[in-house]
Amino acid sequence: MQSEYGQKLEISFQVTECRRRQLSLLYAIEKQKPITVQVFRREHKSDQWYIHLTTYVLEVLITRVIAS
Repeated sequence: MQSEYGQKLEISFQVTECRRRQLSLLYAIEKQKPITVQVFRREHKSDQWYIHLTTYVLEVLITRVIAS
């Protein structure tokens, strides 16, 4: 690919299916947390390309208040 596209390749993508995933990615970018990127093609799905992003997600403590 390097001979065809050079050393850098810019890829546009959308984070789909879940608003929480979008917020997690934005949080990681803003706080400069590591983001692991995996790009691959699935032959059994019409040769479509996929981008998987894995990142730090802030753990949020959820507290239930039970009324008496």
